[in-house]
Formats: sequence, structure tokens, C-alpha cells
Amino acid sequence: STYFQDNFNDNDISDWIVARNMQWLDPPSPCLYQGNPTTWKAENGRVGVKIDGPGCVTELIPNNFNLIEGAGYSYSFEMEFTNTVSADRNVIFKYLDSSNWYDLKFYDSTMWFQKVVGDYYRVESTLYPFQDNQTYHFRIELSDNRIKVFVNDVQVWELADSSPYFSGGTIGFQASVGADPNSEVWFDNVVVRSLDPTPTPTP
Repeated sequence: STYFQDNFNDNDISDWIVARNMQWLDPPSPCLYQGNPTTWKAENGRVGVKIDGPGCVTELIPNNFNLIEGAGYSYSFEMEFTNTVSADRNVIFKYLDSSNWYDLKFYDSTMWFQKVVGDYYRVESTLYPFQDNQTYHFRIELSDNRIKVFVNDVQVWELADSSPYFSGGTIGFQASVGADPNSEVWFDNVVVRSLDPTPTPTP
């Protein structure tokens, strides 16, 4: 069954909220684009953000969607590698707050898994030959403490999750910059589905 979906065809993100928008070295200040605070925008039937300032992070999450506790789920979406693959691009597939989240981070041909639970931080990486100006279909599955990552419907990575954990959460988008100050990322066709088998009706 489908838990959540948004194709952004109405260019409306009023049911999404910015969970965080901060510079690493100056937390009260937001990410910047052309000298002004950057904002997530919906245009041309997709949602995204542009950054060209100092190191920062910003996150966009649904306003009223929470994952079902203990249920396996898949999170699928399209992501554009606009202009170049050499830019930070991120997606959050489990988010509770700024201190508790799972994401995938992309730069060049490297894909990182990052997990933050309070003071705990885990990072692992793998390679994939992403190309400039291409849009890729991603699917992330989280079930029974296994994380599977699919690109264009082909499984490219599998990881075992382990403690510590956190309860609840949602999905979302994340953008950041660090040593490279430029990033542009666009997402589309978000769908969250159950991975649990559908019960057989009783006659």
C-alpha cells in the first residue's frame, strides 16, 4: 500500500516544511544563494534548492507524514544531477530531528550512507558511475534492519543496520555544501510504500 506520494505537478510545497537551514560555522545564519538566504522551490513539476555560499545544510520534510513504527517501507524518487555530478546532493530516508537521521549523500561517483543518532555517527561509501545532467530513479528499502539501495531499478548496495536506533520519523530531502560551495539538486515523484505483505482476506 502507498503511505505517501507527491509528484509536485502543482508546484505547491505548502504541505512541506523546512526542518533545518543553517551554516555549519554560524548556525543562526541560513544557506545562501547569490548572497541571499536560499529557499526550497517547486517549479517545473519538481522541488529543489540551489546553494553557492559557505558550508551549510538545509532539510525539507513533509508536514504531516510519519512512518509507521516497525513497518518496512520503500522510498522512491527521481533526482537530477544538474550541470555536474561534482556537487553535494543528499536525500533523507529516515528523519526524526536534526540529531537523528539516515541519509544518502552523493558527490562525483561516490555514494555515502550516513546515520546520525545523537552523538553516534556512522558513514560508509560505495561507487556508482553517475553522469552529468542525468536524472536517476532511486529506491531505498528499509526493513528488518536491512537497507537496500536501487538505482534505475537495479540494486546497487545493501547494508545491515545496527544499534543505536530511534523511533518514529519521516522522509525528506537534504542539501548541503562544504569544501565545494556550489550545489543544485532537484527531486520529483516521491512515493513511500509498505514493504509488508498484504494480508490475505478471510473468506
